[in-house]
Amino acid sequence: MAARPLTTHPLVLRRVEVVRTEQVTEHMLRVTVGGPQLGAFDAAGRTQPAFASPAFDDHVKLIFADGVPATEVLPEQLPFGIEWTRTDKRQGRDYTPRRVDAQAQEMDLDFVLGHEGPASDWALTAHAGDELWMVGPKSSTVLPEDLDWVVLLGDETALPAIARFLEERPSASPVHVHVMVRDRSARVDLSLRPEDSLTWHDGIVDGGAPLRILRELDWPEGLGYVWAAAESSSLVPVRKFLRQERGLSKSQVNITGYWHHQEQRDDSGDDAVQHDAAAFRPLPRLPAVSEVRDWMTVRVALRIGLLDALNDRPGSAAQDLGERTTASAGSLAVVLAALRELELVQGTAPDDADGAESWALTAHGAALVEDEHSREDYDGFHADQVLAMLGLPEAPQGASVSGWHAMSGATVDQHAHQDPEVEAELAERAGQLSFVLAGLFAETMWAEISEALFYGPGAETIREAFAAHEPLQHVRTASMALSAGALAGADTKPDVVVAVLAFMHCTDEEIVSRLAALRDTTSRLVVLEPLRQDALAPRPAAADMQRVAMTGAAPRDRERFAALAEHAGWESISAQPLGWGFESLQFRG
Repeated sequence: MAARPLTTHPLVLRRVEVVRTEQVTEHMLRVTVGGPQLGAFDAAGRTQPAFASPAFDDHVKLIFADGVPATEVLPEQLPFGIEWTRTDKRQGRDYTPRRVDAQAQEMDLDFVLGHEGPASDWALTAHAGDELWMVGPKSSTVLPEDLDWVVLLGDETALPAIARFLEERPSASPVHVHVMVRDRSARVDLSLRPEDSLTWHDGIVDGGAPLRILRELDWPEGLGYVWAAAESSSLVPVRKFLRQERGLSKSQVNITGYWHHQEQRDDSGDDAVQHDAAAFRPLPRLPAVSEVRDWMTVRVALRIGLLDALNDRPGSAAQDLGERTTASAGSLAVVLAALRELELVQGTAPDDADGAESWALTAHGAALVEDEHSREDYDGFHADQVLAMLGLPEAPQGASVSGWHAMSGATVDQHAHQDPEVEAELAERAGQLSFVLAGLFAETMWAEISEALFYGPGAETIREAFAAHEPLQHVRTASMALSAGALAGADTKPDVVVAVLAFMHCTDEEIVSRLAALRDTTSRLVVLEPLRQDALAPRPAAADMQRVAMTGAAPRDRERFAALAEHAGWESISAQPLGWGFESLQFRG
């Protein structure tokens, strides 16, 4: 089965108003919103498209403000996307449109009561005429057509998506529905067909329920698809079960954590001392040395293969783990003890005096191992970027040598030439860029283009986006991977080279050299780069320091990149913000 296709949508900020509210069940409140901005409307110098939500589990981001008017925290609408402004007062929450009526310009949103937060608080007090701001959906998943069965599993927060699936039927296959609710009063009417099945799991509130339900399922024959949405941590073992025990591929599984359980904690203390705010300003909390040690402990455990070994074979003894990891006998016991302090592993005493203690991952440990994004914080390219910051003091004074180079003896670009995994990490951000390409698609230059060459680690992702864009079907493209000598040897010169994330990791000298080489390849160049600070990223100054460690240069904005291009012989034609910090720069040689 092919991978699930993804349809992207232009990102548009919309203002709607409450039309009416309805108590669906004792635990669920429906708020109907509407207004002219659910249709096409003018903003940022162009007509923005009408709202569209073609998939059953689409989500829109509702925007709320903490103690200030909502208009103070809204993102900036660009002609073909949005740019999130920096503020600590914005509170965004994702919700599935339960019903969309394009003709009436209305949309239903269902809020599960009892989940504290700005969205449910707003819904409880919503009255006709109240305004609501939202963005999205940014993309929609399209189910494959060759399915024999579908399993839908969720808690009360998943009911809007499940109900939409059953009403809109993105697949004609029989559907087996399992819903976990607090009690019978949370049940809703669902549109079932004779070949479907529905099981309500009343009173199910513990985190182990999703896995138990799937383990006890009478699995149908043939090719299937599993969709599940509930509390995030409860779905961690579900992913592992479906992949390892049921053998389902990524294209057959869509697992989404709809909400996060948060323990209530009182950090106020009993020995607080009152001070005059003007006379006493406490230092900000700094990371403790113990936190650095904890980070290194997790990194070591991942790099020696210990956490993966426990994930593959729970209940292993230390001797077995020593044979399946690269840890020395002396260090293994210490690493296990340190991981137990972090509550990532747990040990079980032997049944007899001659037995050995057995080890297994805790729920937190399993979540870390299964979530590739969490792993990257400790091991892999993201962690290597952090470690490159240690090289900043080692770089020769006055030389544009990056911290990465000082630590490893080569630049990031040189590593990308030699290591496909580094190139793949650089290409990963192109997936985010694909959501903000509408502005590039709209450029009039494409009417003059017969051949375009896509270059850089994100080339293939953007080439596919262009190929899927109907007005640009006539454009011939050639994907250009980031590899040594990739700019030489072409039989014909393309009308334009589109450089996709080709320079964000490079030193200034590498950029000038690469841009100069491109002048022998084409007379027209489009550069797609993250040249604006992403306002959704926390602690921007620290992120900038990490970029300095990678490139040996201060973060590049539009003007600074244009100066490097001019030094390489290019003339700047235009610049356009695309959204999310990305810009499109055009040059001619």
